[in-house]
Amino acid sequence: MDQNRNSKISRRTFLENSATGAVGFTFFSGLPFSGCLSPLVKHVWEPIEISLPSNKSYENPYMEVDVWIQLKGPGFDEKIYGFWDGSNTFRVRFVATGPGKWTWTSGSNQEDSDLNGKTGSFDAIEWTEEEKTVNPNRRGFLRSNGRTFEYADGTPFFLLSDTHWAISTWRHPWKGNNPSHDYQPQKGMGFEEFMQYEKAHGYNAISMIASFPNWDDEDGHPNHLYDNSGIPIRHAWAKPDTGGSYVKAMNMHDEDGNRPFLMGGLCDGKKDSCAHWNRINPPFWQSFDRKFRYMHENGMIFQMESLRREHFCTIFKYHDWEQTVSRYLLYLRARYGCFNQIFNVCHCDSLNFSDENGIWVLSEDDLRVAFEYFFATYGPLPFGQPVAAMSGSSTLDKLGHADWLEIHTTSNQRDAEAYPRMNAMYNKTPHKPVVHLEPYYAGAWFGNFRPHRPFEAPAEPGSSRDDYWARTNAWGSVFNGGTAGHVFGSDLFDGVKEPEPNDVWTWHGIKRYESHRQMKHLKNFVLSEAKNMQNMVLANENVTPNQSPGWVKNRMSNNAYMLQSKDKSIALVYFEEGCKHATLKNMNPDGNYEVKWFNTRTGEWMNAGNLSTNENGEIPLPEFPGNLKVTRRNEDWALKLVNEEV
Repeated sequence: MDQNRNSKISRRTFLENSATGAVGFTFFSGLPFSGCLSPLVKHVWEPIEISLPSNKSYENPYMEVDVWIQLKGPGFDEKIYGFWDGSNTFRVRFVATGPGKWTWTSGSNQEDSDLNGKTGSFDAIEWTEEEKTVNPNRRGFLRSNGRTFEYADGTPFFLLSDTHWAISTWRHPWKGNNPSHDYQPQKGMGFEEFMQYEKAHGYNAISMIASFPNWDDEDGHPNHLYDNSGIPIRHAWAKPDTGGSYVKAMNMHDEDGNRPFLMGGLCDGKKDSCAHWNRINPPFWQSFDRKFRYMHENGMIFQMESLRREHFCTIFKYHDWEQTVSRYLLYLRARYGCFNQIFNVCHCDSLNFSDENGIWVLSEDDLRVAFEYFFATYGPLPFGQPVAAMSGSSTLDKLGHADWLEIHTTSNQRDAEAYPRMNAMYNKTPHKPVVHLEPYYAGAWFGNFRPHRPFEAPAEPGSSRDDYWARTNAWGSVFNGGTAGHVFGSDLFDGVKEPEPNDVWTWHGIKRYESHRQMKHLKNFVLSEAKNMQNMVLANENVTPNQSPGWVKNRMSNNAYMLQSKDKSIALVYFEEGCKHATLKNMNPDGNYEVKWFNTRTGEWMNAGNLSTNENGEIPLPEFPGNLKVTRRNEDWALKLVNEEV
C-alpha cells in the first residue's frame, strides 16, 4: 500500500483543505477558510484544524517530525502537538476552551520554514444554552472532579458507554447517510444508524480499541500467531465458520481495505503479518476521522483504548520501547485530542505478555515505564480530558495511584470478587473516578464471562436471566465504588460477523438485549443525586441484613449495597434478587426521610411515603413493591431516602 497516497477519504469528510501551499485554517463543520491572519469567529469547544504543507521531504515523517502550535487564549497557554497526515501535509487540531481572543504560532523540531513561524488568530464565542442542549459536547470536555465526572461548564456527567471494540474498522461500516433520531435496527445497519440507536437509549459514549494492525484473515496464518522466536504477533478473535487445526483471524481493515500501519514489521519471520510500528498509514485514520466527527456532533464521547495487549510484545522486543509506544500515543492524542474523550493508554485486560512457551516478554513495570515516559516527555493532555488504562483486575494494583492516571478501572472480574478491589480504588486518596469495564457480556457464555459460575446453567441470550446478570453487575458495580459510570458489554462487541458486510450482527442482535435498553435507568438514578455523588461513602454495613439467607460468596444474589452521604441526609440502597426486607442503621437520629423505590427494569419511581428514624438512627424500610418481603428471582430494586432538613 502506498504510504503517501492522497486518499479520497479525506475529501469526503470534514477535512477540506485550503489552497495548496498555504496554511489552511478549517472549521470541522466542513466550511474551509483560507488566509490564516484574517479574524475568524469560532465557538468554544468546536474543533479547528490548521493544515501545514511542507516543501521538504522526510524519509519517515511520522517518526522524524514533531510539529506543534503554541496556542494562547484567556487563561490558556499550551503547546498543541500536530501529526503527519500523508504526502507532505502536517495538521494541528485544537479547540478554544473559553470565549475571547485566541492566537497561535507554529513550530517544529525541523529547520522547515513551512512548519515554523506561521501565525493566526480568531475570536471564540459561547454557545447558547439551547445549542448546548442539542449537543452536550458544547459544554466542554469531560473532566474528573474527584469521584465523578463533569463537563467543563460543571454539568454532571455519568459515563454510560457501550462496548464495540472494532468501531474503527469496516465492521461498523460508514454509510454517509443521515438517519433519523428514532431509527430502529434493521438489516444493513451502518455506523450512523448504530450511533443514533445508542444515543436514543441513553448512551453517551462508545468504548473501542483504536486499531488491530495485525488481524488479517487472508495472510495464511491462524488467529493466534507467533513469530519464529515465539513472540506474539496477534491473539485475534476467530473468524466464524472456521475451525479444526486452522482458525482464521477476524479481518480489521477499514471500509476501503486500509490498515492502520504498513506491514512488513520488525520481527523474526512472518513479517508480512506484522505491522511496522514506526510506519503509520494515514488513509486508515482519515477514514476513522469521519466517525469521530459524527460522534462529536451527536453529543457522544469515545473511550478509546490505544493498544491491545499482544501488540506490546513485538514493540518491546524489536523496537525502541519508550519511543515507539510514545509516538503512537502522541499520534492518537494529536489527531483526536480536539474531541471529547477518555484517553485510554492501553487495552490490557489480561497483563500476560508471554511468548509461545509462556515466558514473559515484558512486565507490568515495563508498561509503566513507557507510559511515564510519554507523559514526562509530552505532558498531560492540554485540553484536560481524563486519562485511563485497562489493566486487568485493578489499575490501582497493576499501575499504582500515579498522577498521570486520572481514572481507575477494573476489568475481566465478572462476579462480585471485583467489588473489594473497587472499594479500595474508591477509598484511595486523592479520590479518582472508578469505572467497571464490561463486568458482564449479555448473550455471552464463554471463557470467564460467568458471574453465576458454578451455580447454574448458562443464561439464554436475551432471556430475563441474561438481563438480570447484566443489570445486577452494572448496579452492583456502581454501589461498590464505580459511581463515575458504567461500560456495558454484549456478545456484539466484535462487530459485523461473516459473511461480510450484510450480516445481522446488530439489527436483531441488539434488539434482543433488553438489558442494553435498561442501562439508561441506572444513569438516570445516579444523576438524580449527581450533586451529592462526590461525597458518598460506601456503607453496606448499614443495611441489615446485607446478606440474606442463601447468600454464597461472589454469587450475585442475596446482597444489599448502600451509598450514604457524609452528612447522612441521603441513602441510596440496591437490592439483588433474594434480598429480605431490611432495616437501615447509622442514619440521622430522629430524622424524617422521604422514601422512593426505583424500578431498575423500567426506570419508574414509586413514592413510599415519609419514614422517621429512631433516636439511634435506625429506620425499618417498607416492604418491596408488591408487598413482598423478599425480592423475586430476576428482580432487583433500588431505593432512595432523602432528609431535606439537613
